[in-house]
Amino acid sequence: MADRPFEDILKVMAHDWIAAEPEHETDEQQATALLQFVLERERRRYRADFPGPQGNQIDLTTIQRLRNPDTLGPEFSRAEGAFRRLAKSPVKAVQYVGAAVKNDRGRQAEIARKPRPGRQDSITAFINGLVAKNPDISVEAVRWALKHSGEFIVQDGEVRSHDEDAASMQLKNLPSRLTNARKRLSR
Repeated sequence: MADRPFEDILKVMAHDWIAAEPEHETDEQQATALLQFVLERERRRYRADFPGPQGNQIDLTTIQRLRNPDTLGPEFSRAEGAFRRLAKSPVKAVQYVGAAVKNDRGRQAEIARKPRPGRQDSITAFINGLVAKNPDISVEAVRWALKHSGEFIVQDGEVRSHDEDAASMQLKNLPSRLTNARKRLSR
């Protein structure tokens, strides 16, 4: 591995580390593995053989940096918090990262639930307009409205728009589009 660039070595290490992770590890086991990964990463970065005096010195330097990563900017605040905890209590570091990931997932799920009207294609906007006027409109009525609107071409089991957004939809997907429009209206 000594002839390979560090970036390649890091990719292999990260892949191997992720692939080797057992499913039911405790926080302590995960923390120990993470700390060992960070230490080995730094040894590889400085091309130090371990065990040995050079590897031991790199480990000590790495632990000191983890305890006080002042060189990190504000964009690394979460990483800094995790590394500070990793140096003091690896278990708390894993718990901190886990809580942060859970928080991010919850925030992302909340963002995903919000409607994004600017992202609708012309077919979706047309169906939304029909549902806003008549929430109980049937699939057949929507199909008829699409066909006779003059804005769309309905043929060969597909609906395509005439305008520049080039929206298209399979007619078999019309019931789900109608259901989604009703959900958006009920929010």
